[in-house]
Amino acid sequence: MTPELSILLGSGFSVPEGLPTVSSINNKLRNLKENDFYLTSAQTAGFYNSDWRDPNDWSSYTDKHFAQEFTTFYRDVVLNGDVEAFNYEVFYDYITDFLRYKKDDNRISKFCDEFRKPFHKKSFLDDDHNLVWRFCKILNQLVADLLVVPRFYEDVSYLNYPPYDPFFGFIRENLTDRTVNVHTLNHDLFFDHMANKHSDLWQNFTDGFSEYGSPYYGQISIDHKTSDGVIHKTYMVRLRFYTGDYDNKLRLFKLHGSIDNCILHNTRTGETVRVKRGFGVTDFYMERFDEEAKKYAYEAPFAENEPDYLTGTTEKIRQYNQPFYENLFTHFKKNLLNSNLLLVIGYGFQDKGINEFIENNFLIYNKPVVVIDINKPNSYIFQKYQDQITFSSKGATGVPFEEFMSWKK
Repeated sequence: MTPELSILLGSGFSVPEGLPTVSSINNKLRNLKENDFYLTSAQTAGFYNSDWRDPNDWSSYTDKHFAQEFTTFYRDVVLNGDVEAFNYEVFYDYITDFLRYKKDDNRISKFCDEFRKPFHKKSFLDDDHNLVWRFCKILNQLVADLLVVPRFYEDVSYLNYPPYDPFFGFIRENLTDRTVNVHTLNHDLFFDHMANKHSDLWQNFTDGFSEYGSPYYGQISIDHKTSDGVIHKTYMVRLRFYTGDYDNKLRLFKLHGSIDNCILHNTRTGETVRVKRGFGVTDFYMERFDEEAKKYAYEAPFAENEPDYLTGTTEKIRQYNQPFYENLFTHFKKNLLNSNLLLVIGYGFQDKGINEFIENNFLIYNKPVVVIDINKPNSYIFQKYQDQITFSSKGATGVPFEEFMSWKK
């Protein structure tokens, strides 16, 4: 059997590339103001990053104002004004616990009653559940928006990529004689981008999505500048969809989903599929053969607005048994069992579910783990399995290539 290497990436892996830290996301969200972000009529949300303002901003005033006031309520009332205690994943748990189990129902209902008074709204669309449910979707999109880096969508190629060269070189050397399974808890697109564009990696890369044979399309509008002016065109582009086939040697498993994953629902058959949204895609379509008309036709599936990724300290663990994520974690388990080395970068060992997978499928078999981080994680894992763990405090970009290679078994 071909030997395997397993890698686990946490948020610390992407920080040197400029992706926001958890603390910076917390700082942005705990002071959320309605004028900070837009919410379109299609219920897509994002932060303002330029002078542009949504011309239909008035139409989303209720939901935007609720987002601001509910965040303030959580910070000032639930957290008793302890702004440093604000954690966006715990906040997400608070929201979903109410939606699922009516937790803290009395306080939230009282807040919603006070919120509705100036609006004189009694519609079921603005009852407690719907107000909070819509904000949950807004929050999901705002977190995702903070992780969007447009250049990660660019079609470019790299011969090298300092200061990550030692890490990517280590992967390249391992690909000569083994399968490399990269598992990430990150929702951002940094590793996806590099694995697709780096000259040493792209030919070996797979993430379980495929463009070949895909019946799913997205619509993209482009303004072409010509000598006569600007020509506006709209194109259909084929989208990559999840097949679950990992048919190459460098395999990426995004265990908690991705900001570019979009869930489509076929309203005719009830089928659910995940596609890669791509850059600039607006509307989605599915090509099918119409048996009665004996020709192909497009039909519009229902597309969920919020990207498909997991968040919340406990809410994400509840999703591990959903078919899509259950499949990813089945791969995670198998990969750990088949690997003779686990390399962990930028993960603080604070996720109970992930820790159990590592312990039950790797550590109990007395196999070695290399942990790279700026600070040594505070976890029972390090005390219980200290003889198996090698720790480096040099961070994702501070380990030289020779040191990486010393861990290659």
